Amino acid sequence: MELLVYMAIVGIVVVIAGEAFSNSTKFRIRTDNMIKATQEAENVAMLFKQDLEQMGAKISKESNGAAGASDVFSTSADAQNVYMNADDPDNPDLSSYNLTVGTEDDELTFRRFRYNEDGQFVAVEEIGWFVVNKTLKRYCRTISGTADADVCPSADDVDAAKAGAVDMATEVSNFRITPAMPGVKSTEISQVFPHCTSTPCTDEFRLVARDGGVFVAPAITSDESHQTVMLSGLANNYDNENNQIISGTYSKNELYAIENVDGADSWMTRCSEENNHFTLYANAEYEISFNLTDNDDNGRMFVPETDHMAVGFRTQAGAKPAGIDDFIFFPPSSATSSGIRKMQFTVPNTIENVCLAFTFACFSPVVSSGVLTISELKLKKVETANYSFNYADSKEFSIQNKERVKAFRLELQVSRGAKNGKSGETGAVNIVIPTPSNGPND
Repeated sequence: MELLVYMAIVGIVVVIAGEAFSNSTKFRIRTDNMIKATQEAENVAMLFKQDLEQMGAKISKESNGAAGASDVFSTSADAQNVYMNADDPDNPDLSSYNLTVGTEDDELTFRRFRYNEDGQFVAVEEIGWFVVNKTLKRYCRTISGTADADVCPSADDVDAAKAGAVDMATEVSNFRITPAMPGVKSTEISQVFPHCTSTPCTDEFRLVARDGGVFVAPAITSDESHQTVMLSGLANNYDNENNQIISGTYSKNELYAIENVDGADSWMTRCSEENNHFTLYANAEYEISFNLTDNDDNGRMFVPETDHMAVGFRTQAGAKPAGIDDFIFFPPSSATSSGIRKMQFTVPNTIENVCLAFTFACFSPVVSSGVLTISELKLKKVETANYSFNYADSKEFSIQNKERVKAFRLELQVSRGAKNGKSGETGAVNIVIPTPSNGPND
């Protein structure tokens, strides 16, 4: 009887221990499969990112041929091959990708430059990622330039290239590519100021000074085209006789940018006119750009954190709107530093009815006596950042919107340990990949 009881107890212990061991083994296997699946998904995603982020690259560093001369960055004649179909006279495709949307998985083909170690052009590559029987594959073929059999062999067509594709991952259960919605669609005009209703947009503008109190009007001269404005007699806050900054209230210039329309009204009236004020929408990206030239080199005496030059926005009453500060800029410090100034920004909340304005306040001895020229002034919406994704809408992109896409979202899911009809453990990756070089303007 004691032996039977003992055997029964031992049997129960063995069953419980065996069940615990079995569960532990299953848990360990599932964990291992999950780790493997996640690692593989992440590794493949990083390879895909390295491929895709160079999409549309078309600028190379080439020697200008002169002994001892500097190299130059230029767009090679082969850049036309980076576009998917630049030769169509009626509807050219100036994007660098084609996306085929599948029932379960997508197929992405894109083009880019390949460079040597000196940054010089070697070839135009076409790269494709696609899924066959749950296996993610990658191919590369050389479109023009020098082919490299080990890096990107030459192939006459896509089918020949696909036949030599490399397996990147197996048991892929999801491979989705979503282009970002363009910040400016093909039906929209990106230029906000000078006011534009059709392309090409005008570059004509004027500057109107705010006067009275601390605000001093400088001398403002426009050329005949009204695309260039020259400023002289900027506000001076330096006492040259006593060789010190004037104490107390200081003077400054505030200049409002308006469209090129005659009028002798005040800055406040001009700012309130329809085409001179505008709305900055929340989370949209904007860019202020202008060309700045120092006509007499006095700008080289500009002292940072002492002298002040800035561009920003003002309400129709002349106040700074909440939610955005002015952008400080410097005058040219050398003959080669004249050129375009660009300031990109977003606002967290929509700001209505504001005008574009420049501010100058000089506190060092020489800068205020200088002459500055502002030209090519523009405020425009930018196609790049603030990526938003809508998978349904992106499938219907027009060719014109394709060339404005500046990012893609990758959704990749890999399974491991699948058996008996079950999917096993999965590893998933969801990343956004910027592609700033896509399109003809970048």
